[in-house]
Amino acid sequence: MDQDIQELNLAYLLLAQKLIRHDAALAQFRLGLSAEVTGILANLSLSQTIQLAKASEPLCSLRIHAPETLSALLAPHRVPELPALHTTILLAAQPVEEIG
Repeated sequence: MDQDIQELNLAYLLLAQKLIRHDAALAQFRLGLSAEVTGILANLSLSQTIQLAKASEPLCSLRIHAPETLSALLAPHRVPELPALHTTILLAAQPVEEIG
């Protein structure tokens, strides 16, 4: 199980770094990170990234904490794009401090 978590962590960190390098502001929004954390992640060396990925706990987490919100997002919709739009709106409304 630890190996799976470490692989997840590494994939998450590499994706986060890719997003940050492409557009730091958008990465902050999408990942729910502060500017400080975004800066640190952007400047990690490969060995630091691998070291951080070796954590035994997941570095990423589900940002939806209310069961009713998750249920509403999973409910069938007539417009297939609607759940993705709702998710974006809900996550955009959360302050970074609340997510962290």
